[in-house]
Amino acid sequence: MKTPSDDLYQLIAGLSLSEKRYCSIYLAKHNADEENRYLALFDYLKAQPQYVSKDAIKHLGYATKPNHYAVLKTQLYEQLLDALHQYDLFSNPEQQLLRSIHQCHLLLQKGLFKQCEKRMKGLLQTAADMNHYEAQLQLQNLIMIMHARKYYRGVPERELLHWQGQVEHILADLTTTTHYRYHSSLIYKLQYEVGGRSKELAAKMKQIVGLPLFKNIKHATTLRAQLDYYQVNALYRFTNMEAEKAFEYNSKFLALLESNMVMQQQLADRYFSVLNNYLIDCLLLKKYNMLDEGIAKLRGLQKVAAFKRLVNFEANVFRLGYLLEMNRHISEGNFTEAYKASHAIAKGMETYADKIVKHNRITLQYLMAYSCFALGKYTEALDWLWPILQEKEMAVAQEVQLAARMLQVLCHFEIGDTLLVPPLVKAMRRLLKKDESSDMPRLVLSLVNTGSNKTISAKEWHKLATAIDTLASNKKSAGSLNLFNYKVWAWGHADGVSFAGTWTKYA
Repeated sequence: MKTPSDDLYQLIAGLSLSEKRYCSIYLAKHNADEENRYLALFDYLKAQPQYVSKDAIKHLGYATKPNHYAVLKTQLYEQLLDALHQYDLFSNPEQQLLRSIHQCHLLLQKGLFKQCEKRMKGLLQTAADMNHYEAQLQLQNLIMIMHARKYYRGVPERELLHWQGQVEHILADLTTTTHYRYHSSLIYKLQYEVGGRSKELAAKMKQIVGLPLFKNIKHATTLRAQLDYYQVNALYRFTNMEAEKAFEYNSKFLALLESNMVMQQQLADRYFSVLNNYLIDCLLLKKYNMLDEGIAKLRGLQKVAAFKRLVNFEANVFRLGYLLEMNRHISEGNFTEAYKASHAIAKGMETYADKIVKHNRITLQYLMAYSCFALGKYTEALDWLWPILQEKEMAVAQEVQLAARMLQVLCHFEIGDTLLVPPLVKAMRRLLKKDESSDMPRLVLSLVNTGSNKTISAKEWHKLATAIDTLASNKKSAGSLNLFNYKVWAWGHADGVSFAGTWTKYA
């Protein structure tokens, strides 16, 4: 027996709230019968947490006519695609251009040559502004069809020669753009296959980036080629840990698109992706003024229709904006501001709960716990750590989850839970056996464990802080400070100063 298709349900589930509203209006308008079976099926399916074919058939009264239900599903699927096409026309410049070209075809079919020619003049410029080579070729083809329909009356040879030159120029631009796109795609494919920063990725990328087209911008003779040039070089520099160079290339990419608002909206997904990378560069390089301006720019994109169409855009703006803000506040030791931001983050995570990938949610929760710990709010810190500790171990969030378990130990130590600290230390030591670069947290655990039986003296704290200083000078061990600054914590206890109060001196 054939398994019922859930294509229609998946399409409906993927609609945004505004798209669902538009589709409801569209179905009501284009189906005149009183029942409006299409709208009834649409309303039923959009309300279901999952698709069960038998339940839908029964609810709509098709138990004895399952074939009718199958036909209804197919017809509704097509109507929804038509509705989405109409919805997209209002805010998608590319769709508006293609629709206008089709209208020129219709005018040509009616023999309305002057009207067709008048419309095409504006469209040729629009297509050029959008760097839409396929549309430009369609329009050039229309010009030649119109000449043929008029039997070439009044068309001088120089005009035909000019037409040939225009088409060859467009084809040359298309060839250049395609060449860059192909090699850029090889880079992105490598990145997704290898993932993150690695020597393997850097070596393979070096071969491609070493080609002449990525060595000199003069080879990138089209706007799209220039975008690929900047984006690929930025990615390569970031992979090689050259943050300043990556920042320069990302800045040029953004400036290029910001100078062409039509293209910026047309390539909204790429602009958003590079803005994301640019903001990370700002954070790494401590260009905090630029970071603040960039975050404001990021949040301002929520008012632009082209960006609002991107999948989970508002959730991604929330996630990225607050990850950057929290990291910035913590890196500056501004834990009070980080703590204030936590309230907005908690509210946002409720709103976008199912739209934020798990490892990002875990990172935000850890940063909130960190800010609470720094201010001596240990119970609140444990509240934020709890959901992280309940998650199964994830490869992409392994370091954060391990840091969360370590922070849990320190919270209970600071609170004075003398009975709970030893078993937590024991469990933590088992976890750290797998980590070769965990000398620093092991030192901390040794002292914390003794603190469950006796008061730790200032001399012992000073000894620990000095030992951490020594480890911090070792590149292999220094990585332990990335997620929690044991150096600040140890020296704070040695000097009798709070974690937040001693940050500026020792961070």
